[in-house]
Amino acid sequence: MVLGGHWFILVYTGVPAADFHRCQKAMAARGADPAPCQWYQRVYKSLCPTSWVTTWDEYREEGTFPGKI
Repeated sequence: MVLGGHWFILVYTGVPAADFHRCQKAMAARGADPAPCQWYQRVYKSLCPTSWVTTWDEYREEGTFPGKI
């Protein structure tokens, strides 16, 4: 089975999106500055369609994001 371009984009933007939120959560738990986490955010926001980012934000707020944060 050949995977389409959307799958490639989803994997390579979805992973940094989850990493960004995990990084922020970890830094907040330590009381540390979350500024280093911004790199992940820049990556996924530059590669990912805005509609996906919006949907992921909604999922995260609802607690239904399809990944471990």
